[in-house]
Amino acid sequence: MRLLGSAVLLATAYALTSCSSDTTRPPLRNTRSYALESFDGKSLPTVFESDEITLTALSGSLVLDSTGNSRAVTHVHQNPVNLGPADFDTSIPGEYRFQGDSIEIGYFGSCRDLCIPNRYGTFTDSTVTLVDPIFMGTGAHTFLYRLVSVTPP
Repeated sequence: MRLLGSAVLLATAYALTSCSSDTTRPPLRNTRSYALESFDGKSLPTVFESDEITLTALSGSLVLDSTGNSRAVTHVHQNPVNLGPADFDTSIPGEYRFQGDSIEIGYFGSCRDLCIPNRYGTFTDSTVTLVDPIFMGTGAHTFLYRLVSVTPP
């Protein structure tokens, strides 16, 4: 019985370690900063709608640091302006993880603030493409970021 229990424990440990981190790369060694190049395949600035408000994505950035944290900022203009500031930033902190050339950005485990869905996309040496399923409540949008700098830790 003791031998069977040890064999089950060893098999469980092997299954857990072989299925979890083999396909997930660790965080980047350096902090990488990206500039938003296009929004839904259109160069900036580009217009998108939210109910009766016209929103324009003006610029944006994405930072992936060496500890696995991320921050995406999008600078937006709204019209009509009677609903608040004409220009504002959306800033979304989170964490990131890789699996092959895929990247997932968001929260892993319990979220710290607003529980928004994670963003998924692809990662290359010079670009990150992300799909945000609910950006500003207007539905799914695709963001293409281009690498602008790499900073050592």
